[in-house]
Amino acid sequence: MPIPTIVAVGAITSGTGALTIALPTGWIRNDILIAIIATANQNPSPNPATNWNIVSNPPTGFGSAGLSGGLKLHVWWKRAEVGEGTLAFADSGDMQIGRMIAIRGCRGGDPWDASGTSNTTSAGTAVSWPDITTLTANSLIIGALGGDRDVASTADMSAVTNTNLASITDRMENWVLAGTGGGIYMFTGTNAATGAIGASTGTITSQVFSLWIGALAGNDPSLLPHAPPAQMAPLLCM
Repeated sequence: MPIPTIVAVGAITSGTGALTIALPTGWIRNDILIAIIATANQNPSPNPATNWNIVSNPPTGFGSAGLSGGLKLHVWWKRAEVGEGTLAFADSGDMQIGRMIAIRGCRGGDPWDASGTSNTTSAGTAVSWPDITTLTANSLIIGALGGDRDVASTADMSAVTNTNLASITDRMENWVLAGTGGGIYMFTGTNAATGAIGASTGTITSQVFSLWIGALAGNDPSLLPHAPPAQMAPLLCM
């Protein structure tokens, strides 16, 4: 079963008002779109017509809404449709920062194989995404982080490590000064086996942060429709 592949990452967007997250380039119908948004423990509301879904085991917010130390990481996904548009969020009250990624070759229906979440509510530097147990071989691992550091930066995280994953790659890393300030980070990695993947770890500039990790199952080629075999012309006997 092939491992899902990254198509592209869209542009970063942030501010203290309404938020519009742009689509990545190159997406096609049935790609999986994933948007991650960080807020000051506030809840942005997307247009229901966009058919976006909250991931399983979603992160929980903590701290005082709209104040320094308040944080909530939001992770949304959908299967891309013809005529797909941007993802628009209303003003949640303070800082909002978001970005989107497109992924191809995922299982039909619900593509998620496993997921987990955790929060670090006192400022710290040691990041450890929770262990999850995959049921499908050759999955793509998505690790997301939201933090509350009030800084303009694209370099708050060190490289993520996990001896059970291959091809670990930074996909997003953006912190902004808007409102109370905050940022988002995402890595991807591949998991050839099934079972527990262990902790994925890294180091971040001191702040409070929220984590979410999930595994996307690949599409089994044997389940895809195939064209019928060509008919051979009958042989003529001379």
